[in-house]
Amino acid sequence: MTSGFDSRPDSMGDTYVPGDGDATGVMPPVVGQQPGLGGADSNDAGDSKGRRGLIIVCCILVLVLVCALGAGFWFYRKQQAENAAWQAAHQYQSVLVEVNGESYDAAKSSFVPLRVQGEDLDKEKVDKRVKFFPGKTKLKLMAGRYRLALEASPILDDGQIFTVPKDPVPLQVAVPDKKTAGDKQTGNGTKSDKSGQNGKTTGNNAKGSASKTVFKLDPISPENVSDEQIAQLKKIYKEYGMDDAQIEQFIKKVTDAREAKKAEIAKAEAEAEAKKAEEAKKAQEAKGYSDSQLTQAARAFELRDGGEERLKSSGEVLTVTVYQQQGDQVAIRLDWQNPSQGSQNHTYYTVDRKTGVGYVGDRGSPFQKLAGAPPIDLRPYL
Repeated sequence: MTSGFDSRPDSMGDTYVPGDGDATGVMPPVVGQQPGLGGADSNDAGDSKGRRGLIIVCCILVLVLVCALGAGFWFYRKQQAENAAWQAAHQYQSVLVEVNGESYDAAKSSFVPLRVQGEDLDKEKVDKRVKFFPGKTKLKLMAGRYRLALEASPILDDGQIFTVPKDPVPLQVAVPDKKTAGDKQTGNGTKSDKSGQNGKTTGNNAKGSASKTVFKLDPISPENVSDEQIAQLKKIYKEYGMDDAQIEQFIKKVTDAREAKKAEIAKAEAEAEAKKAEEAKKAQEAKGYSDSQLTQAARAFELRDGGEERLKSSGEVLTVTVYQQQGDQVAIRLDWQNPSQGSQNHTYYTVDRKTGVGYVGDRGSPFQKLAGAPPIDLRPYL
């Protein structure tokens, strides 16, 4: 017999065959398959936990990466700042040096032998010789403490040389601050002006203004230049790299100037002596016969006709001196002495200085003519 189920049209779905335990013929619900019945798939739960872990791990990695990038950037910027500070501190700064003095002309001079010694900010020793041309040479130093010295005089084209400061001049170049970093014309200097020195350094540390070291030269008169000074010039210029031929050219200028000045002085002295002699001659001509001429003439006049022999035989001594003067009248005293007898006598000749003619004066008053005394004429003996 045909069942009623077999008669369902195919459009009603597949044929359902109930199981042995299904008395009613109704299919039991499947847990987790029917919506709204509270069932859960174990595979889905595992997938959800894995996704959450992955997200957490990714977040941690991102956070670590961000921190690493931040730390790296901070370190990079720190290194940049340190490098910039190091470079700023180690930059070379211009130091102003001025050389001046009476008769000094940098345009007509050799270089100035300038020596720089000291330590930079890294405690590195600095010792350099600089051929310094004022107004042209740019002296640059790192921050540090230095001593500047002129080791010898510059030599001018006319052979003029100078005395230079004996002691080195201290100079401190400070580390540039942020405001002055990059300004290559800035160099801080400590103030220094030692007593007795011609070199000094001035500056303003507070403002970081450019320091200036000033050397003052004193000219040496060419005739006073010694051979030792010339030898020192040769030595120093050789140490600064000047070739021998050029050294000899400069030294020749110095020696030529010395000899020319000595010749000039000798000529001036000779002219002065000649002028002095001429003036003395003119004065004597205006004045008349000199004292020495008159005394010699009076002695010769007194000793004529063998008087000298008489003095020798008698042992007498004759002394002639200018005794007194009254205008152009000169009293010449003749002293006769006989040492063996202890006797002494004297006579006066009063003579006109300009004419050489006179008379025998009175013993008590030489300018009064002795009564009855003949005139005397000394002109033949002048």
